[in-house]
Amino acid sequence: MKPSIGFQEDTGAVVRALRQLLGVPFPETSSVFVVSPDLTEIAPIERRVDTLLQVETKGDGT
Repeated sequence: MKPSIGFQEDTGAVVRALRQLLGVPFPETSSVFVVSPDLTEIAPIERRVDTLLQVETKGDGT
């Protein structure tokens, strides 16, 4: 069985998934990169995500 590749290994996959699978008209990107998944705030509430990606588009910014 071929191992699956996630968004952390193929950061462009999130934009392709939004466009192809969900039909979201996502603008042309200039870069996509992994951001720290630590979402902890000043308040004593800890929140974590598996993967957090930041996408920069050519015309609309981040």
